[in-house]
Amino acid sequence: MSTHQKDPLNDLTDFNDRTLNGWVPDVIPSDPIEFRLRRAGDYYLYQEIRAPGAFLLEKRFPALPPSDFVFRFDCNIQLNFEVTLTSFEDNEIVIVPVVGSPNWTTLTIPFTLSRAHERGVKLLFAISFGRHFEPPAALSIDNLHLIQVPA
Repeated sequence: MSTHQKDPLNDLTDFNDRTLNGWVPDVIPSDPIEFRLRRAGDYYLYQEIRAPGAFLLEKRFPALPPSDFVFRFDCNIQLNFEVTLTSFEDNEIVIVPVVGSPNWTTLTIPFTLSRAHERGVKLLFAISFGRHFEPPAALSIDNLHLIQVPA
């Protein structure tokens, strides 16, 4: 198997088909994930978090060469939180503190995979709240977008 790709990776999950597009949630049964309608035909992912912890999604991507990437997503989370991106195969961990907002915001997180991964890469996307978390917290996310930056 070759790590050479014809086109750079450009993977968008917009939830409009009300599927997770290969993302696998790690969900506490009492905090189910819902698909909600933002406006006609535009769905997003919603979860009400009732206890301290993290919202977790993971997805396996195809063989990837060493490259720079951008992970971008829209969110509406009023509490301060941290976003963590983890690439298990590269031991790459990026943690970004974020100030909550009552409005939809787009966050962009750059990261680098420094080695080729013939068998693919599993990416973990996590949102966690600090020690001073006061439940419940409404978490809304949309448009998970992983982009390989062209060389």
